[in-house]
Amino acid sequence: MAPALRMTRLIKESNTFFGEFFGALFESAAVQASFWVFDYCLSRKSAAWSWVVWYMVFFFLLGRWVMGLLVIV
Repeated sequence: MAPALRMTRLIKESNTFFGEFFGALFESAAVQASFWVFDYCLSRKSAAWSWVVWYMVFFFLLGRWVMGLLVIV
């Protein structure tokens, strides 16, 4: 697991306002970094890698949304 995502999990498990805030901050930084990789792959004309990164980001965000729904329900 990537260090940024591990840090996100540790911070969010604190169940405080600051834990949620900094967890979301680290999570958005990880997603932003993956978009930078996506742009880099597109600029280098390696379409296969760019789509792999895009699907990883999509399923990561989809998984976070589903887990959020499970917590609410």
